[in-house]
Amino acid sequence: PFPFPDPTQAVKEQIRALAERLDQHRKDALARDESVTMTGMYNVVEKLRGGEALTPKERKIHEIAACGVLKDLHDELDGLEAALAGGLASAPEEALDPLVTGLVALSGLMQESMVRSVGWRFMELGKRVERAEQIITTLGILTTPVAGEADRSTLLMALLTTMDVVITYRRRSRQRAGIELALDLVMLDPSNPRSLLFQLERLQQHLTELPGMITGNSALEEEERALLAAVSRLKLARLPQVLEITDGKRPAMDMLLKELDQLLLDFNTLISDKHFDHRTDVQQSLVANFGGVN
Repeated sequence: PFPFPDPTQAVKEQIRALAERLDQHRKDALARDESVTMTGMYNVVEKLRGGEALTPKERKIHEIAACGVLKDLHDELDGLEAALAGGLASAPEEALDPLVTGLVALSGLMQESMVRSVGWRFMELGKRVERAEQIITTLGILTTPVAGEADRSTLLMALLTTMDVVITYRRRSRQRAGIELALDLVMLDPSNPRSLLFQLERLQQHLTELPGMITGNSALEEEERALLAAVSRLKLARLPQVLEITDGKRPAMDMLLKELDQLLLDFNTLISDKHFDHRTDVQQSLVANFGGVN
């Protein structure tokens, strides 16, 4: 178990009261002036922590939103959390490091030592489908609703960080920058192992190696059709059109993601029914041959 002690009722009440004060302070500040945003307030708080000079715009936000009070409330809340943790030297996420390290080691072991048999193919298929679904979900959350001007850079960095392409983005942003380059990296770049297209093309490669798949057959299996439709739909997408804004949303992006999500679901269901449906007779994926006897 992780070392997070159960707080006493008194500590719970302190945390609750502080959290309510913090929430009310932010709501009041946002309602006070439309020029105040959540991102703007916390940018000022960070500068106050670092002792940096404020710009005229930031000084105005500081005066309207009382960012010094906001900083003090956070400091007080952080102090309570530190006391609750019993003086832990590491942040809670650092307590997960041993678990993450073990999972990474297991993943590396499977990649480097596991025989590329049918079992490994199915494991790779599952991983690629799961990763593709995660990418679609992340894109839907961060790009489908259009954020305000002040929050766009924050959401862009969140997308780049989540998809682990910050360095690549910075290297390529010398020619162009913004959400279009980010989506090109995350959706359409076949050389990026974190991109959606990369996952779909790997699924196509693994699919041809599964039992029962006949290579060179002109008639495509249903799972091949679903996967080919997803790849084609993604490659035919034009980012400028996908990014068009209507009533504060990107309907073309939303439609594209929903179509890809449904095609992936169809593919996953077809593979599951074909190879793991226990309602039918037992199917043997591998045929062992010992001394000429099957």
